[in-house]
Amino acid sequence: MFYRGMIMFMMFLMVCTLGVTYGVNAHAGAIRSGFNSNSLPSNDDSSTSLVSIGFFVNFFGSNYTDLYINNNGNVTFDSAQSTYTPYGLVSTSRVIIAPFFADVDTRGSGSGVVTYSYGAGSVDGRNAFGVNWIDVGYYSAHVDKLNSFQLILIDRSDIAPGDFDFEFNYDKVQWETGDASSGSGGLGGNSARVGYSNGTGDPGTYYERSGSGVPGSFLDSNSSTGLIYNSLNSSVSGRYLFQVRNGEVTVVDLVSFTAEGDSNGNVALNWETAAEVNNAGFNIYRSKHKDSAYTKINDELIDNKGSETEGARYSFEDAPGRGSFYYKLEDVDTNGTKTMHGPVKVRVRNGGSEARKSRV
Repeated sequence: MFYRGMIMFMMFLMVCTLGVTYGVNAHAGAIRSGFNSNSLPSNDDSSTSLVSIGFFVNFFGSNYTDLYINNNGNVTFDSAQSTYTPYGLVSTSRVIIAPFFADVDTRGSGSGVVTYSYGAGSVDGRNAFGVNWIDVGYYSAHVDKLNSFQLILIDRSDIAPGDFDFEFNYDKVQWETGDASSGSGGLGGNSARVGYSNGTGDPGTYYERSGSGVPGSFLDSNSSTGLIYNSLNSSVSGRYLFQVRNGEVTVVDLVSFTAEGDSNGNVALNWETAAEVNNAGFNIYRSKHKDSAYTKINDELIDNKGSETEGARYSFEDAPGRGSFYYKLEDVDTNGTKTMHGPVKVRVRNGGSEARKSRV
């Protein structure tokens, strides 16, 4: 009896240990603390009533001071939404911001509930509104896999009235689909969508992250396109920052930016985007030292070629001679707002075999 009891005790410890290990995410850290003063009780497909943001935001020419928080990974400005199977954000008529639009079900024992705060939080000293979906399960009341993600709206009226930023933050994405969306075990079927729309379908008013609706794209098990491994306008893995200025959102979803030198003192710069929203074009900057001043090396703005649904590939040739150089890529939106990427380093030496290639 003692021996059998010891075996059962050891098995219990193993199960507990495995349970703890499964919930740990080595890439955690994008989600901001707090924003949990209020909660949406455990439910399936429910929403809050109108909730005050705490400041007003200009979203594509319409001013909003409140919104609806929907259990299924999104907020809407026009009316509450119970839809659980994610639809495409490119042609929707809904005014929506969706960090992870999928069939969230918080009824299962072990699932967290949706929490939020307004007028009480801050980011870098600025007023902010936040919604947390921390350790939430999927339909129907499953908790074998859990997701943790967050939406933050940040007041940027210091720039202009109504200007704001919003963040999608991810610490854990283990499931992508509910049972009623053709999924099995939280996977496959009509998988999650990430992005936003003002509901008109007009160019420049929507964005859907590449991989939306494609099973496996956003999961932690996908080290290439998983949401926790990538970022947008941020150095924090799992954080995607969108800037809204004069009502417009600019997105340059940069896939890669590389620099490769040859034995003749030339450098080939190449970059690729997955999508471009309200992007006017690019500039290239060079420096001899990583932290010194950079000089713009293109005479005219390099025109954009991408769109809301398709990216593009670009190239630029420089002839700096031999040595080590650093390059930065700047995107410029239609309002003149500039965002810098990089730097990448390249070392050009005598002989083609010594040329170096760098990638961001």
